[in-house]
Amino acid sequence: MQGRLLTEADLNVIRHLRQEHPQWSRRQLADHLVQQWQWCNEAGRLKDMATRTLLLKLQARGLIDLPPPLKGNGNGQRRARPPSLAQPELLPFQPEPIVGPLSALQPLVLELVVQINGKLRGKISVAAAASNPEIEAIALGDDHITHLLEGQTVKKIIVVPKKLVNIVV
Repeated sequence: MQGRLLTEADLNVIRHLRQEHPQWSRRQLADHLVQQWQWCNEAGRLKDMATRTLLLKLQARGLIDLPPPLKGNGNGQRRARPPSLAQPELLPFQPEPIVGPLSALQPLVLELVVQINGKLRGKISVAAAASNPEIEAIALGDDHITHLLEGQTVKKIIVVPKKLVNIVV
């Protein structure tokens, strides 16, 4: 396993170390074993990663017990389980479905970004059904935006529906 022949005596050494040093982390156990075995690669470096992988494989086969990991595996995606599909009968609260036209949900409010010369300068809340002239008026009427525009001439106002307002000065 991992390029090393393991005997029952090797497994017993690992088990004995676990009993003798229950406070050791997985890495401490692997570091001790690689030193004890003098397990090196062709360049003469200790095969510490191979030792850790070997221990994980032995645990997966039920041959040894390792301490729980101190941290995650460092890779949030590796061994990630896909989200389970919620079963409706297990959910504690099931809201009633909304029946009717979308207009019945009014007033819907959107938050738009306000830029001056392409730089973010604020946010405004507008009704979802607001027209471009209404959105422009709300943006120009905002106290913070009015303060930033003092002494400047507005050349153009660009409204990107449901996203942003860019005021060019």
